[in-house]
Amino acid sequence: MLLNRTTVALLLTTATLSFSCKKEKEYTPYPYHAITAFNVTAEEGPVSAAVTEDSVVLYWPSWDNVPASIKPEITISENASISPASGESVELKDGIAWTVKAQDGTTKKYYLKLVINQPDIWINETTFGQPQGVEKPLEILSHSMRYIIPDPAKTKVWLIDPAGKEYAMPVSFSETYNGYPGRPVMVIGWPADGVPIGAYKLKIQSGARTKTTEKAQYGILNTVYPKADAYNGPVTVKRGDEITFTGKDFVDMKDASVITYNENWAEVEIGKLTYVSHTATAAVYRVPSNFPVGTYNLGDWQPGVGITIGLRTSDFFSGWNYTKSNPIYVYPQGSGTFTVTE
Repeated sequence: MLLNRTTVALLLTTATLSFSCKKEKEYTPYPYHAITAFNVTAEEGPVSAAVTEDSVVLYWPSWDNVPASIKPEITISENASISPASGESVELKDGIAWTVKAQDGTTKKYYLKLVINQPDIWINETTFGQPQGVEKPLEILSHSMRYIIPDPAKTKVWLIDPAGKEYAMPVSFSETYNGYPGRPVMVIGWPADGVPIGAYKLKIQSGARTKTTEKAQYGILNTVYPKADAYNGPVTVKRGDEITFTGKDFVDMKDASVITYNENWAEVEIGKLTYVSHTATAAVYRVPSNFPVGTYNLGDWQPGVGITIGLRTSDFFSGWNYTKSNPIYVYPQGSGTFTVTE
């Protein structure tokens, strides 16, 4: 009986010691809630972010398109959890947040900061002229423009008219400019639907960057100049009468200017002929009610008597400049008298 009591006492002592040891092995919950690695797979390889304080700074390569969303692989502190979870799809934009929760229940938020490793597109404030239906080569490492990705899959070009309508322009790239190799060139092609003659803003999207010129500095130009037939006298017209000039390739005709010369042979405008209508081969004008009456000599340089008639046409020909409009005229040759009566 004594042996049994001793045995029981030993068993109780052993159990007590065992329980005490188990209590001593309990651990304090981990207080760590850090993001230790943040990786994304881009089109052409992995991209790693830098984690500083509460920011996840993701430097996106300029040669890769920026997707709408990413599935980052995120490594965090031991025994912590994260939401949204690693591998979960999230929008790729500034301010997206992840919450890391430590084992002890404390949390920390991290915010995405997206940095595109691509400079802003630079377009010089110069005039760009593209004849209608013709390709336009532009150096992309020169005074014209810079920081363009030479890949038609990543670079797009539009022309924007005064009403805001956009015309997509085909784009290709070449390593040769005017026969000289090693000079990257962007070639703006010609769309199947065409683009009307006129001035446009230039919009370029390349990689993650988009640039639109503030001014309409890109001109689509006529390729053929109008020509007027000879206009010979004697001609007699009244104020209010209509007169017609013939020729070919008339385009975007405007009021005509009738000029004479002063004693120093400088041009002096006598008056205008009001534009009425035109076709490709004829332009109609009206003699305004205030046109000075008298008899003038066509093709003569005599001051106050000799006159030249200039039919104003489109401004959009070779030499067009977006900073100023230089009127372009078509001059019918001729001789004889030109008389205007009441």
